[in-house]
Amino acid sequence: MSPERPALLSFHDLLPVAGLASAWLWIQHWLPRLPERVPAHWNAAGQVDGWMDKRQLFMPPLLLAGLAWLLIFLLGLALRNGDARRQASSRALGILRGWLACGVALLAGYIGPMGAVQGGRAVLLGLGLLLACVVAGTVLVLRQLRLAPPIPGASESDYRWGGLIYSNPRDPRLLVPKRYGLGWTFNYSRPLARVLTALLLLLPLAALLLLRRLAP
Repeated sequence: MSPERPALLSFHDLLPVAGLASAWLWIQHWLPRLPERVPAHWNAAGQVDGWMDKRQLFMPPLLLAGLAWLLIFLLGLALRNGDARRQASSRALGILRGWLACGVALLAGYIGPMGAVQGGRAVLLGLGLLLACVVAGTVLVLRQLRLAPPIPGASESDYRWGGLIYSNPRDPRLLVPKRYGLGWTFNYSRPLARVLTALLLLLPLAALLLLRRLAP
């Protein structure tokens, strides 16, 4: 019997609507108090390098949240008709798209009005709202991914962090298929897997430090 396909939409998809409604109300509250042109973008130093008409403040949260939701929806749709592992990924993406799009709506919606009042500090407020949504969504995603079937030869006890980490000392393979989605992952009971992961994490950092030294 084939597993039941994930639903196209779930109640998590109501979260972006709630986030956009909250951003719209926040913008309407501040709109009469704002100057005609408000900051739209800040550079790395926290200085304003872009401006927009205050009546356009709702466009960034609407477009950015909509784009984030649509991209993850299409990815989940591509996995929806696959095997049990892919369907588990599709369900997890259904949770993630709702929380992430909601966070993006709050981020873009709240920093617009507050940017005209508090400057760069408004970015920290928006990032805090986005981070809260991402953390909440990630917890729910990890709970969902625990429902994915273990790969052949593995048991539930071989997985950590909702299946993100695979460690099976009885498995001689270094690379194993992922429990969900596409691709492969390391068997972290093998010392070489830890070494390779450390190198993959250190190489971008080393490249960044080298570029900084070479910069005039």
